[in-house]
Amino acid sequence: MLAPTRFLLVFCSGFSLLAVWGPFFWPPLDALGQGTPVLLAINLIAVVCAVIFGRLRSNLPIACLAGLAVLSSGYAIVRGWPRAERAEPGGQPLRVATCNLWMSNRSSNEAATQLAKINADILLLQELSPTGPLSLAAIADAFPYKSECNYCSQAIWSRMPITVRGSSKVDWPLPQEQQQLGIVWAKIAINQQTEIGVVSIHLSHADTSGKQLDELDALKRVLEPFDEKTLLVGGDFNASPDMLRYSKFVSDTGLRRVSFWPTWPDSLGSLGAPGRFPVPFMAIDHILAGSSWASMASRSEGGLGSDHYCAVAEIALQR
Repeated sequence: MLAPTRFLLVFCSGFSLLAVWGPFFWPPLDALGQGTPVLLAINLIAVVCAVIFGRLRSNLPIACLAGLAVLSSGYAIVRGWPRAERAEPGGQPLRVATCNLWMSNRSSNEAATQLAKINADILLLQELSPTGPLSLAAIADAFPYKSECNYCSQAIWSRMPITVRGSSKVDWPLPQEQQQLGIVWAKIAINQQTEIGVVSIHLSHADTSGKQLDELDALKRVLEPFDEKTLLVGGDFNASPDMLRYSKFVSDTGLRRVSFWPTWPDSLGSLGAPGRFPVPFMAIDHILAGSSWASMASRSEGGLGSDHYCAVAEIALQR
């Protein structure tokens, strides 16, 4: 095996181990784990290459290191996997979608067409700027009930009545100039007997500064007044399920994943390039649901002119 190849495989294996186990000692290192599925694939290739090419004895240390990285990455992925639903849905199915539309998106026709195709009952929208180039006027009338937050560029659109709505800048434990995020929320009457809480969120990018960790802690406090059993939380978390911060947030709040597919990347426009990425490989947009919800189906929908796919989930209240 060539020396550059050895170095690359050792680097990827070491990076994977640091991303999985490092956060237990210093939480901000969790930001390194956002591409764990990709690293898992690389490390699997490393094991195969170490066994097949060259002399096995000389490549055995690399194979062992890569094997340990494979097991660690697999553990991280399983840790973030949703718990299986056993209860049968009892109520009318509800289709919920969360979409980061990208602030500089100019593809109004494509976005409106795809959102209409999704045919959601509740839409959670991020990076929807009232002064931006994107217009969704073509489908806005299909959602007569709205809770919007202009300063945080988010909205909740619903086909069902919104009884209470609001938005607020969360008390992030950050300097004033860094407090760029907020939330928008609504209470929605899905039938005459049941009212649910819905929260849209857009977190900052995961890095080693610890900012996103502070945001997740603040978000937990925001969710406390809501009934956890019927709560829905969705948005651009900028964190994948294999990251420790994500699985800890889900565990602490009692929420569960009901959207399971990768949502990034889609359009290459945010990178200054034309076209779309062949397939998404990172799940960073999520829909989380309380314990009273049963998951029925989920998918990702792209082609909105954004660098994100929409996460779409079909759910129903359990019997």
